[in-house]
Amino acid sequence: MATVTYTAVLAVPGGYKGSGAEQDRGIATALNKTVFHVFSACNTLSMFN
Repeated sequence: MATVTYTAVLAVPGGYKGSGAEQDRGIATALNKTVFHVFSACNTLSMFN
């Protein structure tokens, strides 16, 4: 379970911003979407269960 959870952290849904302003590079593209927050919460909970 830990392997799947760790892999999900590295393969963020939607990917990362690779171009644009320097301060935005590496930020998840889906950061402002509710589904991304649900994914993050579920992924965190599964890591600690």
